[in-house]
Amino acid sequence: MSTLKTVVNIGLEAIPEGKALSKAMDAAVTAAKLSSYVYDQSQDPSGAFDFWLSPCGGDSLVPDDIKKAFGILNQVADGASDFKNKVKQVKKATGKKGDKGNPK
Repeated sequence: MSTLKTVVNIGLEAIPEGKALSKAMDAAVTAAKLSSYVYDQSQDPSGAFDFWLSPCGGDSLVPDDIKKAFGILNQVADGASDFKNKVKQVKKATGKKGDKGNPK
């Protein structure tokens, strides 16, 4: 959660272009990009990202901060994180709002 607070506080400046990401930042970028890959914009990908964060607990970020962090993390260049743009097990835009990955 502290990684997301950093992202919200200083935006893309927190993510060094062309440099290795910390494991926490890599996980956050990968989760955001995966949510955008699986859920079409009309299916609330930021809601799926927020749901992914829910087991972390103790966050003081409000929903608008989560959406802001989600947007910033999705701007990270492809290839900068462990996320692979072609996920073999899941087809692009097959997630639907209300499914088990995005139940809210």
